[in-house]
Amino acid sequence: MLSINKLGSDKAYEFVFDAKYKIDTSTEYQKSYGGIGPKEEIITVLSICLCGFISLIASLLKMIYLEMNFN
Repeated sequence: MLSINKLGSDKAYEFVFDAKYKIDTSTEYQKSYGGIGPKEEIITVLSICLCGFISLIASLLKMIYLEMNFN
């Protein structure tokens, strides 16, 4: 969850993010990566989603900044 507040204001912007993926608990995976984690085919998808997520957060922060400065 991401919460953004303007100093001196009671107004808060709250964002909830949820990600679901299958965990690989195999011995081979743990040997390769040092622990359990997302299945290998998901890693590429997650990296693409992360780039989109960062872009979304940047847009939201810009929108909030502009609104806070004009209110």
